[in-house]
Amino acid sequence: MRLASLSGIAWRIMPNRMKTTLKNISPIVRSKLCHGCGICQSVCPIAAITMIIGPESTYVPEVDENTCNSCELCLKICPGQSVDFGLLSQRFLGESPRDELLGNWNALYIGHANDQAVRYQGASGGAVTALLLYALEEGLIDGALVTRMKDSNPLIPEPFIARSKQDILAASRSKYCPTHFGSAFGQLIHQQGRFAVVGLPCHLHGIRKAERLNSKINGKIALHMGIFCAHSVSFKGTEFVLSSLGIEKARVREVAYRGAGWPGKFSVVTDDGVRYSLPYAFVFGQVFGHFVPRRCLTCRDLTAELADISFGDAWLPELATDTIGTSMLITRSARGEEFIKKAIAKGVLTLTRMSRADAIRAQKGGYSFKNRAPARICVLKLLGKEVPNYALSVQPKSLFDYVRATKFLLEWKFEWYLLKGAIRNLISKKITKVE
Repeated sequence: MRLASLSGIAWRIMPNRMKTTLKNISPIVRSKLCHGCGICQSVCPIAAITMIIGPESTYVPEVDENTCNSCELCLKICPGQSVDFGLLSQRFLGESPRDELLGNWNALYIGHANDQAVRYQGASGGAVTALLLYALEEGLIDGALVTRMKDSNPLIPEPFIARSKQDILAASRSKYCPTHFGSAFGQLIHQQGRFAVVGLPCHLHGIRKAERLNSKINGKIALHMGIFCAHSVSFKGTEFVLSSLGIEKARVREVAYRGAGWPGKFSVVTDDGVRYSLPYAFVFGQVFGHFVPRRCLTCRDLTAELADISFGDAWLPELATDTIGTSMLITRSARGEEFIKKAIAKGVLTLTRMSRADAIRAQKGGYSFKNRAPARICVLKLLGKEVPNYALSVQPKSLFDYVRATKFLLEWKFEWYLLKGAIRNLISKKITKVE
């Protein structure tokens, strides 16, 4: 049963309340549309924006209203309020999105880094790290915008410009916590050279919008590398795991969300040298899923559709015995495809082509979450919540989509209070402790 008429009514009777006379992104933050990407801080010409940890335990921009001159640049690049995938894909990838699930793509690959140490320590096959090391060694880039965890506070991510092999290795593996590019992307804009950028879909949404306004930014980025993302995780996710283990935040010396093989482990090392580890699939699937920021519920991206190359796990049944790691890659631009071919020729990666059907099987759960985004958007809009504008159809396909979206939103809001005690018990049973 198609619900074009019903969802059309939903859009007409519940218009966004956001005023069209906005002068900066403060109202976007209040309406909970902010992704926390930090690109607004990067481009603010008078440094009126600071990224802080907000009430939802994610990063949000704080505007100094006394300093702000209402230039509206932050609004123009904000991906929280709107992302025109058709316009941006046409501008940077040469055509509007032609694949509803995958976005634009030139080729689909599956494979891994040939350096076994890089492959083992990566999140899924080490392809991103291997390609960055290759690009730096070959002089194709002068540095890369990547993310590591802070030495001074290992629970806080630190985006920075990596300029050495040691820097890039320190930034390997995924980080399941909020990350903003604010000051780091600002440095990239004002430094000489050519850089790679490794970010989540929302980071790239903001970057592409900024590049559209300022071609000089586009000229500085040699390669946009996107990481698949089903949703972000607030800082409360990690804090809940720590509290369940009886570990005070001040005692954490190191935290790793992936690595040590595939699919990897979430691990924490305390100040007395004890390492606590939990299976990645358990932590992400049964714990972190309860700490999803609301803005992620309305995201229409999954595979970083505005990247030159996108990277993610290949969750295929035939790889169930893979304990080292295998990556799935999507090339989207001529630049990205050329880069991959050069890396293969240099022996950096071992890659084979994969079919579209296998690419969808490899991210079946993520695509299911993406497909239901239109229903979640419509339900939230009917509830009077602000939702983003994607300049794309947001028509749910069936009445069942509405039912599932409503059920999901209710569970997302209330289920945690019923389950957190049981999840604490599961954590205590699954923990591995090495002294």
